[in-house]
Amino acid sequence: MIRPLRGYLPWLVAAALVAATVFAATGRRDDRVLADTIGVTQYPGGVAMVQIPFRRDANPGTVTVSVDDAVVIQRAPLYPTEYWNDDYFFRPSVPLAGRVRVRVVMDGGQGESVTRDVVVSRSTDRGIADDLTDVTQPARSMKTGEADLPERRGECAPTAAADALIRLTKEHGADDRLPPDTVALVDELKQDMRWTPGDGVNPDGYVAGISHWALALGLPVRVSAIGDAAGHTTLDDLAHALAAGDAAQSRLQFSDGSVPVGGHLVGVVAVSRSDDGDFIAVNDPRSVSGTDIYRIRNGRLTDYPFFDKDVTLGVGFTEEWVDTNARMELTSTAFTDGASIPPQYACGGAGTPPPLEVTGVPDGTASLTLTVTDPDAPRGTFIHWTKHGIAPDASDLRGGTEGLTSTGRKGWVPPCPPSGTHHYVFTVSALDATGAILATATLTGLYSRDR
Repeated sequence: MIRPLRGYLPWLVAAALVAATVFAATGRRDDRVLADTIGVTQYPGGVAMVQIPFRRDANPGTVTVSVDDAVVIQRAPLYPTEYWNDDYFFRPSVPLAGRVRVRVVMDGGQGESVTRDVVVSRSTDRGIADDLTDVTQPARSMKTGEADLPERRGECAPTAAADALIRLTKEHGADDRLPPDTVALVDELKQDMRWTPGDGVNPDGYVAGISHWALALGLPVRVSAIGDAAGHTTLDDLAHALAAGDAAQSRLQFSDGSVPVGGHLVGVVAVSRSDDGDFIAVNDPRSVSGTDIYRIRNGRLTDYPFFDKDVTLGVGFTEEWVDTNARMELTSTAFTDGASIPPQYACGGAGTPPPLEVTGVPDGTASLTLTVTDPDAPRGTFIHWTKHGIAPDASDLRGGTEGLTSTGRKGWVPPCPPSGTHHYVFTVSALDATGAILATATLTGLYSRDR
């Protein structure tokens, strides 16, 4: 669900104009949280959605929603985010049509309320049934289409992963290592996850794929499976991961009675467990309208609009940015960090790998990996060198097994940018016996053929 502002700009502009008008007239800022433009959508399967947009950020509270004087959402958690929506789902006694009166009351925080006459929109989304016709592993697959990339069928897993990795790298100032656009990122993850048209991605492929992708780019991201396939412990594990600041996703299991028919992956934004019930807030690649909030009863999502039978939580996943106190350092006698790489190590000379040295390898390291990437390459990050299985005491990083570069071949690919000055990021990672990252160190060199 890579889409914070697409399709939302007209409302954003309108909200900004209203705010400017109020300020001009009163000389003070309008501090309301709720926006005026409430939305209601009726889905073909009988589920309806109330969309609550926000003017600004605010502390989470709860919300109660009435449609034509009937309470349809009661004390559900609210996550106000500026210029964004919270979406709540319910099943009316009869499908909604025409014009309805909607009242939204914030039960906590500012205690605001909005009452509006709303014309009901009718969704033509046929749901995910067509995506599941060729699934061969219904208890493990994660494969449904995406609303923001409708021509890209069955890519929910790499799309949800891309959302998480974009957020993590931005938070830690490493987003310059990502491909230039999200479609390229999804394509890279599909390849590493061993995506197939029939089943999409299975849980093992999801964990291994992100791990391989992160190591190739020298990003200290640790991915783990949490919870269980039946979803008994998944909600608690997701709550703990989010509290720790990790990114999180959950597999949704689609079943017809007791028979699994397929699965879907969503990004998890928040989990709420209280006397008012259990709720999960998700960024769903199937939906582009906002953060979708569902009540959980006995492990089941109530009123999921894209599948009309049982939808339960399955296994979860987390991505953690590994912070370490280890003072591992990567240096070279040929150039310093941020300086130019001498021509003899590039296409302007012999093109041999530069000498490298790693120090401060942490205790418990079972092996080292080395990657060299060019994030400035015209078609996205280019892998110039990758090695794994390097002995932890090999301070010169010799030995190990070479992996494939972006040329499709093994071995060092000397820098040779088509134009301008490119950055070449050398990254060494220390791994424990399980393959988890203990520490990373980077060294960046510059090279230009024009010099």
